[in-house]
Amino acid sequence: MDKLAIRRRGSARKSQVACSMSETLEQRCMLSIMVKDITPVGSSSPEDLVNVDGTLFFSADDGIHNRELWKSDGTAAGTVMVKDINPASWSIYSATLTNCNHTLFLAARNGTYGAELWRSDGTAAGTYMIKDINPAGDSFPQKLTDVNGTLFFTADDGVHGNELWKSDGTPTGTVMVKDISPDPKNSGPLALISAGGKLFFTADDGIHGRELWRSDGTPAGTAMVKDLQPGGGSSGPVWLADLNGTVFFEANDGLSDYQLWKSDGTAAGTVRVDPINPMNAVGASQLTNVNGTLFYTGWDPAHGQELWMTDGTAAGTTMVNDINPTGDSKPQQLVNVDGVLFFEATDGVNGRELWTTRRLLFPHPMVLTSMVKDIRPGAAGSALADLTDVNGTLYFGADDGVHGSELWMSNGTAAGTVMVKDIEPGAFFSAPGRFTPIGSTVYFSAKSAGYELWRLDVPTIRIPAAFKGRPLLVSLSPGDSEPAALTSWYISWGDGHSDTVPATTSLVTHVYAAAGTYKIISNYSAANGVYSFAAKSVTVYETPASVKGAVYNDVNGNAKRENGEARIAKRRVFIDMDKDGIWDANEPSTLTDSKGRFAFNNLVPIDYRLVVLPPKGWRASSYRDVSLAGKSVLVKQDLGLTRMALVCGTVFGDVNRNKLIDGNETGLRNWWAYVDSNGNKRLDKGESKSATDALGNFAIRVAPGKYTVRIARKAGYKPTTPKGASFKLKLTRGKTKAGLVFGYGK
Repeated sequence: MDKLAIRRRGSARKSQVACSMSETLEQRCMLSIMVKDITPVGSSSPEDLVNVDGTLFFSADDGIHNRELWKSDGTAAGTVMVKDINPASWSIYSATLTNCNHTLFLAARNGTYGAELWRSDGTAAGTYMIKDINPAGDSFPQKLTDVNGTLFFTADDGVHGNELWKSDGTPTGTVMVKDISPDPKNSGPLALISAGGKLFFTADDGIHGRELWRSDGTPAGTAMVKDLQPGGGSSGPVWLADLNGTVFFEANDGLSDYQLWKSDGTAAGTVRVDPINPMNAVGASQLTNVNGTLFYTGWDPAHGQELWMTDGTAAGTTMVNDINPTGDSKPQQLVNVDGVLFFEATDGVNGRELWTTRRLLFPHPMVLTSMVKDIRPGAAGSALADLTDVNGTLYFGADDGVHGSELWMSNGTAAGTVMVKDIEPGAFFSAPGRFTPIGSTVYFSAKSAGYELWRLDVPTIRIPAAFKGRPLLVSLSPGDSEPAALTSWYISWGDGHSDTVPATTSLVTHVYAAAGTYKIISNYSAANGVYSFAAKSVTVYETPASVKGAVYNDVNGNAKRENGEARIAKRRVFIDMDKDGIWDANEPSTLTDSKGRFAFNNLVPIDYRLVVLPPKGWRASSYRDVSLAGKSVLVKQDLGLTRMALVCGTVFGDVNRNKLIDGNETGLRNWWAYVDSNGNKRLDKGESKSATDALGNFAIRVAPGKYTVRIARKAGYKPTTPKGASFKLKLTRGKTKAGLVFGYGK
């Protein structure tokens, strides 16, 4: 479903609308609303705004309970304190609220225990400490980071110092990943990011200095990627950024000052992006991915600090533009908004203002960089703050020299860069910030007497899937607009037809006579003029498609439906749009009928993944990747549920025999992992087994019970890890035990 954020002209009273009377053609008619005056006398100062499945969580101080956990549905009545965690004082630690696997994680103290890891489902009963990591004091969980549904963070258990931890939201699943620096010093992990399904971060093991590390969540899989500055010196990697699974960062190898580096997670694949560096450039900060191109702030002696870009190759690394020919433009606050890079910079004449860089293909490939608007004329600059993408429109705080720091928006053009509302009228300022979008609503903190929670509903057009000869229903939503100022919508469908409808219209219907791709152009008329959408393409398909199947009891867990394996009724099947194995609120789902059958109809004929949600004591033995291109109906897409347990792990070649998977060490292929049923330490006929794949991974299906898992060792190799070359497991129904790591060296 596509969303188009409308930029439209306003009218009416200054106290109600975002407008500057000296710029009539740029007025807006969008209303910003204070959600709730949490602290009538003073400021509640909302912080750490985060979206968890459509609910806004944040911390605030109501003047009675100190800083505690709050939530909001956008209404005053629905904006409430979740729980008074620490009745005697404040409880919430700043910059820790994090959404991971549909659960809110945070660091808090309750007066009995120190600063520890907590979780919340939005209810008082569902808000509790997960684990007392440091019984003697504070563990101070920080750097909370989601990596494929696992929470990584740093903490101090009072014994090992500040090290890397992980949590699945349970006490037993909250563990230290690895004691990276075993001596009394802590490794102090920093700059945690997710890239390519792994965690990358920096740490100091007490031997090599601060270097780049990676982790898959296991001790063996947590290793230094490469010692860029050999010995005790630190290369000090900073500004880690993910570009299609490759990590880019700034580091100093001790030979060439701070340079741009990249890493695929291996020592061999960790290299300088431009080793020749003919411009003698140094530094790479503010790294930002814009549709596969990495933009950053770099420096060279001829041009100073300017905007640079790279595609990951030396040839593709270049300065974008010498924005300030007389000095440094110092680009900051780089943000990707629908494929356009917004940032703040100075050209040496206009002060620090809003700029954009966009890649154009026509009339020929080029990169166009320009100042969007001189918001505050002169050399002072407009004090841009919190540049944030909200559904394809930039929202930010700015000071035009007249109204103080207020709420602004931009579509990348001068005409479309306007103040949304003068929240604190006159020369005072509201200092809006912490913009957090949830659907078509953006929440933020702003000052009007005190700092409180505000919201703005952004106007949208929603375009669903389109099929030839069938009515396309397009929904129109004015958002928080002033009704008297809005007059009409105009939509050009791209097939030679157009419609103009009253502003009160919520649905528009159109029928395309032929399949193909059409460009929809639309605008919105207000009392003082017309303002346009960005053009949007819609693909019209010949016919909708359907996919059908059944959910069955996969007794032996082999992901194949065999004779005697019955269907299962009332099981939920969903289309996993983001392929993360988690049923999200926007992902279509259905329940199997009394005969265990399911169907999805009226689908766009593209590729999908079908997943079944397992009940307690079961696990999904399979999912289905289906392609509906060129098909009207696809049947027999069956999904299995099984009570069989699953054991997963990796066998790797431990070249240096240090029990760790280092950057140059790989998995061992075609080794047998097996369940040693009789305890004779040999693979016997009939014992459950699995051969490792090209990456050294294995998966063994077993019935619930107690087991010892071993590897059938090949000649010339000796085990290095784990101790005893085996894992003893107790597996319940439907249990998956992952992360078993076996090391073998010659």
